[in-house]
Amino acid sequence: MKKNWQAPRIQVQEFEANEYVAACYSLYCKVAGDGEGRFYEDTWFNDDVDSWGNLGTIKHDGQLHGQPCANGSSYNESTKQFYENSKPVSFVDSVNRGSEASPGKWYATWGSTDGGEAATGHYTHYGYAMLDEPSRPNHS
Repeated sequence: MKKNWQAPRIQVQEFEANEYVAACYSLYCKVAGDGEGRFYEDTWFNDDVDSWGNLGTIKHDGQLHGQPCANGSSYNESTKQFYENSKPVSFVDSVNRGSEASPGKWYATWGSTDGGEAATGHYTHYGYAMLDEPSRPNHS
């Protein structure tokens, strides 16, 4: 068997984003808290919010937003579900992430519908989307 010499080659592969690569973030509702994970009290969302970041007017939903809503939720974009603190899974209609409020924190609005036996209806939320680990924004 005769060996052939081949010139060295460099092969460059381009990164191609797909649905399995995403920024991991949590949503913190401002209706029942400060929008950063601190809970104030059970609050009914009965007043329109004139503007939230660059996302426009948010219409009230007439729903009671409780402690799980204020304490944050993790959103899974592929299943359209989000997991609130100590509450059964809910389904999200849409998440609108607006302008950056501060590094790693964006204005956000979203709608959700409770799941499970204790479902209480549809909720309209406004608050913040925050990176779960700001030092690694594209880690999923």
